[in-house]
Amino acid sequence: MPGLEDFFTYGYQSKEFKVGEKPLKLGVLDAKHFQDALEASASAKDETSKFLEFKKQILARAIMSCDGITYCVAPNKITEEEIKKTLDALEKFHVILINKLYEFYDELDKEVQQNLDNDIKK
Repeated sequence: MPGLEDFFTYGYQSKEFKVGEKPLKLGVLDAKHFQDALEASASAKDETSKFLEFKKQILARAIMSCDGITYCVAPNKITEEEIKKTLDALEKFHVILINKLYEFYDELDKEVQQNLDNDIKK
């Protein structure tokens, strides 16, 4: 059905990044999964903890694959099991790596925004 559904492609873009020699594929979250990440991070004790938890929750939903291992096929269809598996791995990462991976996600999100801005006819 044409109409609003035509906009769905903006939320389902992905991109591959390199961390050292390892390829990392991230996908942009849709509004529902972004909201889920916000809600999952809301219980942290202070603002700094909330922000770090928010980054981990976003990444747990956005990481599609790393070094040939699939974590989720599509962020818009991710399961709770896939989120938990990825979040468990992220919990062991140094905060610097979490921040860098989140920068990659933010870069992809900005590309999606730029594509949308370019497509809007004024």
